[in-house]
Amino acid sequence: MAKHKLNTVKVFLLYFSFFLSNHPSVSSSAETKEDLLTFVSETEKLIVLKADDKKSVPWVERINFSGSLWEYFIYQKNNYFGTTQDRWLESVGRLGMEMGLTDQLSVQLQGTGQAINGDADNYDLILKDKLEFELDLANITYKNISGAPLSITLGRQDLKFGDGFLIYDGYYDTVALWLTPITSFNAAKLNFSPGPFSFDLFYAETIVDSQNFEAVLVDGVGFSGDRSLWGLNSNLKTKDLGEWDLGIFIVDDKSAIDSDTAALSLRGTYQTQTNPTFTLTGEIVSEFGTTNAKNHSLSTTSQYREAVGGHIDGTLSFNEVAFSPYLKARYSHFPGDDPTTDVNEAFDPLFFKNDEFGTWGAGDINSYNLSNTNERVVMAEVGLYPTDTTMFRAQHYFFWLEKEVTAGAGKKWSEELNLIFDWYPNDTFFAGAEFGWARPLKAAKDLFGNRNTTEFVTWAGVQF
Repeated sequence: MAKHKLNTVKVFLLYFSFFLSNHPSVSSSAETKEDLLTFVSETEKLIVLKADDKKSVPWVERINFSGSLWEYFIYQKNNYFGTTQDRWLESVGRLGMEMGLTDQLSVQLQGTGQAINGDADNYDLILKDKLEFELDLANITYKNISGAPLSITLGRQDLKFGDGFLIYDGYYDTVALWLTPITSFNAAKLNFSPGPFSFDLFYAETIVDSQNFEAVLVDGVGFSGDRSLWGLNSNLKTKDLGEWDLGIFIVDDKSAIDSDTAALSLRGTYQTQTNPTFTLTGEIVSEFGTTNAKNHSLSTTSQYREAVGGHIDGTLSFNEVAFSPYLKARYSHFPGDDPTTDVNEAFDPLFFKNDEFGTWGAGDINSYNLSNTNERVVMAEVGLYPTDTTMFRAQHYFFWLEKEVTAGAGKKWSEELNLIFDWYPNDTFFAGAEFGWARPLKAAKDLFGNRNTTEFVTWAGVQF
């Protein structure tokens, strides 16, 4: 029945588009796969032939449909290093469409549904046994304005700068919390891309109340509220000197913690042309502004913020060796607040990416315990590709608090191990599994418990 309905839609589009369009054909292209967990298959063109002369209808070729279904099962024992356990299933379905109205004007629509079933009682921010639907992409783009490399995009859209260290996720998912399927903002973005440079000027608002976890270790809660964002990001891509970004981002926070933060970010990536290949990536962020937090707790007075954080990564890739192994090391620094000063030195993580192992939620277990503030993290990763369709990764983390939360408890927090396997046999189907283990150290034992947390995750999905 569903297939019959789809054919009916195609026939309707055939006759409707035959009378409305006579433009040159615009071919669709494959989207570049960003990493092994977020690859997208090539979208097939919908080519329709006129019944009498078999002439293609270009207007229909301007429509690209996409969709996906992802199932993600999680089992955790000894959550928060305590004695509890949880198991639940996250389900996410997407259906989207992109359409070029003219050579300059295009629209994008996508609906996302998410649900969770099972026992996740120890994560009180998750809405259980509920189906949630959101029109997470709904925007229009007008490009090549006055013949210049200038475009404007209005509406609900994704925003990402660099690798998502600061700006990526504008939607706080309360259902599929581990998958974080929706990341869009309500935004207006102006892009100017002359030659190797690209400039983005934008204003964005969160779709739902977002959570600020700056005081979660002391107060035990995240403070929710609307947040808006102004930003200007410049990007330079060069052949010999790598890729560089310079951005300024200004946040207006309407939650009780009222963290109005301005962040100045410098990012860079450089890759050698040698074999093995060495890739160096880093970002340094200077933050200033005001906040109602002091010593990682809600304060009764506003505090001035001064924080400097960032990360540096190095990856050595042996692409000419069997299984293409690689080695990766990362150091991340998210400052904490010094209670003896009259300013707040804690890092505001803004809208960071958190939908890939290690980027930027450090550790699949500790990324929920800690929230990219008041922590220092060292990660070592080794990976290889046993076959053309499989990948294996092992990640080891060591966590410290940057500032003590409890007097006498020290700064050593936890160590964590993640073993991750991905299988992607074709452009449509993907699956994988992860095993995680985390051991609490003195600071974590003081706040949570002294038991090791173990985790098993498996997932499978299709996309087109």
